[in-house]
Amino acid sequence: MIEITFSDSACGGLKCARAYSEELAGNDIICLEVMADIGDITEPMFGEYRYRLLYRMLYQEQWGSDPEMKSELKQLGKHYAKEYLRLKRGLKDGEPVRVWLSESPYSMCGFFWLSGLLARCNAEVCAVELRRFNEQTAAKSAGALTVRCDWNECEPREFVKALPLTRRVPHTELLSNSMEWQRLTSENAPLRTVIAGHIVSVPVSFYDFLIRRYLGSRPMREAVLIGKILGENQLGVGDWWYAQRIEHLIRRKSIVILEDSERKYERIIARAKRR
Repeated sequence: MIEITFSDSACGGLKCARAYSEELAGNDIICLEVMADIGDITEPMFGEYRYRLLYRMLYQEQWGSDPEMKSELKQLGKHYAKEYLRLKRGLKDGEPVRVWLSESPYSMCGFFWLSGLLARCNAEVCAVELRRFNEQTAAKSAGALTVRCDWNECEPREFVKALPLTRRVPHTELLSNSMEWQRLTSENAPLRTVIAGHIVSVPVSFYDFLIRRYLGSRPMREAVLIGKILGENQLGVGDWWYAQRIEHLIRRKSIVILEDSERKYERIIARAKRR
């Protein structure tokens, strides 16, 4: 069986989980972190446009310039392209697929995008949904309850505990997902999010209100600002997105830098005063 995740962190956790599960031990694990919730989706998912987008989002010199990391991230998109080809070979050989899903925008968008290929290949597909795992955990909890918002937050043993919740994904569901992805592609918004379990096209400024809310009127270190947003709003959006939008608001002069730093997350920033 081929296990599919849409984030490197979840992929790493799942690989570690193989040490605790015979069911997972022999399975191939493929990561397709293509960030399908962001950017122009009329462009090929494995092409120069998305390669540049992945690099721009993941490498923003938040903690200073790192030439080695910079070089590795430039090749990341091509790495996922090779993973995708490896998946296609497995599907051609009749390998069944299990997808690890959350309601994070990148995960749902990734699955809806991938559903077209899975449907065309008549693949045997099943899924483990984080929502159902959280429900199971809540039902069994006699004390404090920890709710996971994404698979990348889970410990390796939690992946093993979630395996009994695997459900078969009907071919009709894959077709429906694929049609919905075609609709989203025709809209081609700069950003997609999940509202009440549905993928919705939204403007690129959709999350900016959180930056304005938490920055307030007092100066703040950029890392603290992003940490507060992430800690109190678990929306499945990475720190890199907020960092990118802060840069945009600085260029627009809505945010000012009071104390600059080569390490961008160390900068002291504030909302610009209204004239």
